[in-house]
Amino acid sequence: MSANKRNNILQITKKRFSRIVAFALCVCMLMPTMMLPTYAEVEIPTGADLVDRIEYTYAWAKRYTGYSTFKNYCAHYVNTQLLLLGINTRYVGGNGNDEYDNYKNLSYTGGGRKIHDYPATNDTFKETLEKIAAQGDVVTDVLVGFQWTSTTAGKKYGHSFLIHGIIDGYVYFSDSFNLTLGGKYYKEGSAIKCTIDQLVSYYGRKSAYTLEGLIWFEDEELTAAMGGGVEDEPTPSVSTKGIYEITYESGMRLRSGPGTGYSSLDVMPRGTQMYVTEIKGDWGYTTYNGKSGWCCLPSYTKRIGDLPEFLVDKYEGSKLISRVAYTSFSDAVASASDTEKYNYTVLAQRDVKLSSDIELGAGITLSLYDYSLDIGKYSLILNGGIVRSSLPVESLKNNGLVSETVSGGEYIYAAHTVDMRFLSVGLLLKDNIALKFTAQVDDLSSLKDAEVVMIAEDAAGNYSEYSPDSENAGIYVFTTDGIPSRKMGDALSVQICIRSSSFGAVGELRSNALSYSPADYVRASYGSGELFDNLLSSMLNYGSEAQEYFKYNSSFPVNSVLPEDKRGLGGDNSVLIRANAAPIVNCNSTIHITTAQLVLLDNVALRLHAEGNVGGSDLSLLVWTDADYRALKAKAEATGKDISSLMVKGNESFVLKDEEGTFTLDEISAKKFADTYYFRLCQTDGGKVSYDYVISYSVTEYCAYKLSDGVEEDIDPLCRAIALYSAAVREYFGYKVNG
Repeated sequence: MSANKRNNILQITKKRFSRIVAFALCVCMLMPTMMLPTYAEVEIPTGADLVDRIEYTYAWAKRYTGYSTFKNYCAHYVNTQLLLLGINTRYVGGNGNDEYDNYKNLSYTGGGRKIHDYPATNDTFKETLEKIAAQGDVVTDVLVGFQWTSTTAGKKYGHSFLIHGIIDGYVYFSDSFNLTLGGKYYKEGSAIKCTIDQLVSYYGRKSAYTLEGLIWFEDEELTAAMGGGVEDEPTPSVSTKGIYEITYESGMRLRSGPGTGYSSLDVMPRGTQMYVTEIKGDWGYTTYNGKSGWCCLPSYTKRIGDLPEFLVDKYEGSKLISRVAYTSFSDAVASASDTEKYNYTVLAQRDVKLSSDIELGAGITLSLYDYSLDIGKYSLILNGGIVRSSLPVESLKNNGLVSETVSGGEYIYAAHTVDMRFLSVGLLLKDNIALKFTAQVDDLSSLKDAEVVMIAEDAAGNYSEYSPDSENAGIYVFTTDGIPSRKMGDALSVQICIRSSSFGAVGELRSNALSYSPADYVRASYGSGELFDNLLSSMLNYGSEAQEYFKYNSSFPVNSVLPEDKRGLGGDNSVLIRANAAPIVNCNSTIHITTAQLVLLDNVALRLHAEGNVGGSDLSLLVWTDADYRALKAKAEATGKDISSLMVKGNESFVLKDEEGTFTLDEISAKKFADTYYFRLCQTDGGKVSYDYVISYSVTEYCAYKLSDGVEEDIDPLCRAIALYSAAVREYFGYKVNG
């Protein structure tokens, strides 16, 4: 190796080198002589140079100290290397535990090297090495300090070694003991070349070493030789926010603050385009390669366009994952779709005016800077999200559900915190199966005109809103609409919603979402008693048959949550109860009921259809329950009247209207599937009123007909399931057919 090359690699002054040689000659008269180095321009070392450097310093370290080995004296080896390399002008003592601490609070070493401190609490060993390696094409002189090792002595003295350089992801170093790394054996002091992953794998072993931190002794002359520090003397100019492109041949440094005194985070190559979202003097704030920082704009960049209207930054923890541009606020917010894993910041680059209702959920921040926010007639719901602004936002100040705080000159708006939670979920058998939710909400007396509702979203993404059935001392009860039998396995996502419009601006607070289905209730409640279990099993068997018949999510039958012996249809035909016979009545209408059938809407219904209304008569269908019919029959027998004269308009239980002549009775609860209903068509044509025959029908009448007609159809199992479910409900509630 030439003398010039030694000078560039070792950076030893004549005075320092002469002193070292003089000391060494006193130790050993047999020491070989060396040529004194001469001065030359700084050269960027290669990998081969670093290997020479390591071998050279190890040999001279032994000569300088008189040691034959540095085993168990890692700090002595590191400190001697720092002295020989001119990083320190005097020997700094200590042990492995002290090495990192000796430098972490210093700005420069005695030899003039700039100190950069990387504590292990900030990043992992690998992340720190990658961060240091990103400072330039070649980075030299990195001290690694471990607080303790697995040995008793190690816990006291720790461990340390010096990385001589990092080039293209390869680390060049030596250590004070023999080791095997990457399948290759190295003696103490040997030059080792390995990848960052290999180094981390070896020293990051559990129970072996605990990293305390790394120190990078920056050679600023070497940094400058690689194009660093180019932003130190910018040409003054007026800079504005916008899209910039780096034009400087050697690229630009991204720094932690707006000035050359701040540490370098990364190097952005020529041609890099960046969004500059803040300006301080000649420095612009931007992001690059997952890092946010500042770069000097004049002379080294050119402005190539205006910023897009909205930028969305996506973070995993504190690490920036991506930055994407959007033209509308609603699209920007909608892009924040995975807030359970990521945090999002929507950066506004213009005034924001809502064109739709917007919800900022937890993990979403809107940064307005000094732009305005116009809500208008729409709602901005801060459901865990926040708004940051350089100026007060009047539209949020007037919202009774939003709090304002000021921190560091910035206004921060967030939703008031109200404790609200669901306490229980129950099953309700009304006209159809429904869910009943009980919730508790904190005292709302401080919020003017506040109302509490429940928002529900079904599996198809449809929303419903429910007012409370009751409220007592902050306990609210909500009941959903009927849930179709085929959807018993679909989870309904519900939230408690507190809404206030007392100040003219609509605001909402929402609780965490709770997802629940009738199948979930059965899974949790089955085993509570024979009658109840029979009800639950027949209900889910009915649901499974509905899934199969309608081909709705039939690959996951809801009765799969039941014990195996309770899945499927059992029982005899006694559940197939037929309707009572209809009375014989007089008929004088020209229009007649021609069909009666079962209709499976969101619940079970009966539908009757009339044909022949050519003249456009006014049609209505009179309906009697079995109890009301029996009362009329008894009255007719007591007075000697014909039943036809009593089953007329004005005496009905209720009436169904339809201009087209199709009438649907859809308020039939499960326990009443076997109940008989009596129907009579009423035809009004001008002043003339006439009546059709009386028809009696029930849900189980239809089921019995289908199962006894001798024709096998897909609907047959569903009909049996309906009849069995109705029987189980009647048994559980002690209900007798026809009341």
